[in-house]
Amino acid sequence: MMKFWKKTGSILAAIGAGCLLSLVVAAPVPAELPEEGEWRALELLQQISRTPDSDVEAREELYLTLVRENSDPLAAQEALWALSELYLDDFEEPREDEAREMLELFLERYPSSHWRFQVKSRLVALYQSSDNPERRAVLCEELLSGELDPLWRLSLLGTCADSWKEAGEGKRAERWYSLIVKEYPSTPEADDARERLKALKKKQ
Repeated sequence: MMKFWKKTGSILAAIGAGCLLSLVVAAPVPAELPEEGEWRALELLQQISRTPDSDVEAREELYLTLVRENSDPLAAQEALWALSELYLDDFEEPREDEAREMLELFLERYPSSHWRFQVKSRLVALYQSSDNPERRAVLCEELLSGELDPLWRLSLLGTCADSWKEAGEGKRAERWYSLIVKEYPSTPEADDARERLKALKKKQ
């Protein structure tokens, strides 16, 4: 059976929690009836759509229920992404630790998800303000193993190298600084990478 959520669209494809809720409310009746777990997920999403934006705690609990029950894995993925946005944007103070926790849970549960690229990219940004540069570097390496826009690749190369340097892993940092020089030799980033390589070699 074709999954109901594939017919109604995806929050992560649009990179926004509100998109899914509007799709759920306006979605046409599917050709095949949803399975029991999908009905439960739809019920929860409809409750979320009726919950005022100002009632952040109620929306949080409904999304967490979707995640805990996991009755529809695709809806649970969408809920995890929505929770990361909720923690970053809707509380009086951003709750970055909780946002990271939700996104790490996403990768743990759904490592092959179509949206793993977006999740890892957001985690890289969130780990910029954490004391875990090694995790940031590992995420960068995973992203760099795929096809990327050249400018995005250049940015990730720099973040990866800087993160390994911050983690005290000079040899690993050298590898990524060297790639910047090799792949983008005429850029300001390459000039900076050359200087950082010189500094690292002096410490050896």
